[in-house]
Amino acid sequence: MTIPSGSQGALRRVVFLMYLNLAISLAVGVFTYLHFQEVVDYQLAHLPAPPKDVEKTRDTLTKLTWIRLGVVVALAVVYMRIARSLPLRRRRTYVRLFVLTLGGCIAMAYLVIAGGSPDWTRAAQTLQGVVLLALFFTLLGSDCRAHFFAKAAR
Repeated sequence: MTIPSGSQGALRRVVFLMYLNLAISLAVGVFTYLHFQEVVDYQLAHLPAPPKDVEKTRDTLTKLTWIRLGVVVALAVVYMRIARSLPLRRRRTYVRLFVLTLGGCIAMAYLVIAGGSPDWTRAAQTLQGVVLLALFFTLLGSDCRAHFFAKAAR
């Protein structure tokens, strides 16, 4: 069965937006890694209230920053797997990507609104949020849905 041309265009947009989001995420991850101590210091200095135990708070912020870097790596693996399975036209792939995209939109909105990160991080998170919103609306488009749900229409 051939894939309708509109569906192919939508699929190309999905893959492009996925990889654009991943590239931004990896860039932020690398930059965070290269400036790890400065990021932790910034977060420590911009807490709503001064911590009672500075070293314990610094240790917690350090662990949280490592966790965020781990999430970036995990996201890269998940995105690669999803991108490989997109041409297979599986509904579960669509649902996984849809849920991941919606979760990413919510997470980026929270991170930008909550603050506590350097301005360059918040700018990148805002850009990621815009890319994720574009991906979200692309996934909702009829061309994209036709790619994954064409079998049900027969």
